[in-house]
This record gives sequence, C-alpha cells and structure tokens, in this order.
Amino acid sequence: MFLRNFITDREITAESILYGILLFGTVMTILPVTYHIHEVRNTAKRFGSSDPDFEVKQKKTFSSDIPSEDRSELLGLQDPINLTVIPLLPSMMNFQKTIQTEQIILRPIKENDLEAMKTLTSNKNLWEYFTSDLSNDAELHQWIETAVKANQEKERLAFTILDAKSNTIIGSTSLANFSERDKRIEIGWTWLAEKMQGSGYNQLVKLELLKYCFEELHLERVESKTDVLNIAARKGLQKSGFVEEGILRSHTLLANGRRRDTIYYSVLKAEWNSEK
Repeated sequence: MFLRNFITDREITAESILYGILLFGTVMTILPVTYHIHEVRNTAKRFGSSDPDFEVKQKKTFSSDIPSEDRSELLGLQDPINLTVIPLLPSMMNFQKTIQTEQIILRPIKENDLEAMKTLTSNKNLWEYFTSDLSNDAELHQWIETAVKANQEKERLAFTILDAKSNTIIGSTSLANFSERDKRIEIGWTWLAEKMQGSGYNQLVKLELLKYCFEELHLERVESKTDVLNIAARKGLQKSGFVEEGILRSHTLLANGRRRDTIYYSVLKAEWNSEK
C-alpha cells in the first residue's frame, strides 16, 4: 500500500526509473557475496584452516579473475559447495606401475636395461623420425638416464616394453605431459625393436595404456603426436583408435637436423567408452 501511494503521489521520471534500476542491481550484487562470505566462514569453522592469512585470501576469492574451481585451493579448504577434493594427477599415478597381459609387460624403465636395448637400437635408420639417435650408445645411455630420472621425479611414467612370453625387452613408451586441471595426458617416446614392428604389439601397448588412463586415472583425453611424414606411425595410431586432429608446422627439431611438422591425434573418454 505504501509503495502504491508513493508511486501515485509522485511523478515517475526517467531519472527515478534509472535510480531504481541501479538500486536493484546493487542489492543483487551484494546478496550473493554476503552469502558466499557466510558459507566460507562456516566451512572454515567446520573443516578448519590453519592459514593465518585466511581472511586475506578469503577476500581474494571474490575476484572475477580467479576461476571458481581455484578458489577453494587458494583458501586451503575443500570446496565450500560440494566439499569435493580433486587430487593432483601425479599423486593419482603410481610411478612404479606395471601393466601385464598375456602378450606384453610394461614396467618402469631401469638403467640396467641399457645392454639389452643396445642390441635393438643399433640401426641408425630407425631414428629418422625420432628426436634422439638411439643407435649412438652415449645418446641411448643419456636417453635412459633421463627417463629413469623423470620417473623418480614423477614427471614422466617411462616404461620398458617386454614380450611376456619370452620376458625379453622389445621397446619403450611413456605417459607424460600431464594436465591436472584438464584431465589430459600424452602417450609418447614410443619405439619398438625392428623385428616387432608391424606385429600388432604397438596396438597392444596403446590399448593397455588407454585402458589405464581412462579406467584407472579417469582422464578425459589421451593424446599422441608424430611426424607428419611418418606414415607407419600415423597408421598405427589410427588402428589404435586415435582421431587425427591437426598439424603444427615446423614444430620439433629431429636428431637428423630436420624440423618436422607435427601431427596430433587423440582419444576422448566418450569415444573409449563407446568403442571398448
């Protein structure tokens, strides 16, 4: 009744309408922030925060520059809405992981794999599309040392591939380039002994890695890349279910000094679920 009398007793002008709109907007802006502060404080009391700068960081969470999914990390708390903590991908991964089937074994690479790998990598032509020339003993030794260190530092899960029937080394592959936020990983650094190429072992390896990534790590995307000129590798990726995406020109320097155009492939979780 008061509002009706107020309106009828006064002339409605453009200025008054504008004022009303601004007032309404201000109220609608303050209310969510007030509610959020209340929820954050309640969450702090319930779940605790030992951070002495909690109140300062709390104010920062209202900055529009910070994605909502990053605010709970800034506060050092579980998410105030769903109270879900998403672990970092490296902590989800077992860097001592061994994958074994009737045909293949994937186990963490070791420095003492060097001698067995020397006999498999001596053909210089094998490394035409590779970033290292593993026919060079010193370069192979350094490549293995780098892979072992990457495993230890949880930067890359580098595997040695073995034929399960003979328990002999036949190659290597890796999982790396983790993106925790995007739930994405890359299969790469892959090579097989010359006698094993075209035998179907590459597809067996890719299948087990995809299964691990999607069914144990619960990732959304697995990607791989190769030289656009490496037709055999491209066909192998397609046979393993990877979808061709695009080419990055003059992308990577190879061991022979050529700059390759790199072609990307990927498998998505939805594709894996529909095809497995």
